[in-house]
Amino acid sequence: MIANRLISRTLFKFPIKHVYTSLISIRHQLIAHKLQFHTGVDNSSVILEKSMLLKHPKSTTIPPKKEETKKIEKNEKPSDLIQTLSEQLIADTNLNTHKPTMAENEIDTMSITAQLTENGFSDTQSQSIVKVIMSILNDEFYSSYNDKYLRDFEIDKQLHLFNSLTSEIQFIIANSRDTQFNLHHLQITRLKRDLNLDLDNLNEDVIEILEKDRKLDFNNQKVDNTLLYRRINMSLRDCMG
Repeated sequence: MIANRLISRTLFKFPIKHVYTSLISIRHQLIAHKLQFHTGVDNSSVILEKSMLLKHPKSTTIPPKKEETKKIEKNEKPSDLIQTLSEQLIADTNLNTHKPTMAENEIDTMSITAQLTENGFSDTQSQSIVKVIMSILNDEFYSSYNDKYLRDFEIDKQLHLFNSLTSEIQFIIANSRDTQFNLHHLQITRLKRDLNLDLDNLNEDVIEILEKDRKLDFNNQKVDNTLLYRRINMSLRDCMG
């Protein structure tokens, strides 16, 4: 409300035609600048051409918009992926390209002042109008932009980096788990093979020991049988004699 009063007092003594023309041009620049913040593309020339087309439909034509193509370079994945992603997360956290700003830092006030001067305003009045416009933009747009948009953008960026890092860590964990599983399976297979080999050796040793015991028992039994046979023969001789 205060800004509107200041504008009305400043523009009170000037022709409506000059004021209207200046404010229309400034309005198109401000709208284009606001769209540039949301889309990241400078649309001021397109908006100015559309406004001229509305005033003179047959005099101007809007050239077709050319789409810009961007080449994305694929970087090689490093060996230590967790360390690289951690460094990238820290770097992206410290390097924030979307910083809080104000209208004075984003709008060409000299160009607006020059346009106002060309339309009949004095330097003092042009500077006053620009100050009022900057105040309105800061109150109506940049305060909300700095408070909401940048904060939400930063949260979304950090969340995206966190999700990317989480996905990569999960992939590394799954890959490491599969590698360890295959390694343990190979170790178990080797242990089974060694165990079977030891069992075969043990069976051979047992068979060899049993064979030796059998031979020893056989020889002992043979000796016993021989002694028994001699005793029987001696007993028969005594009986017959």
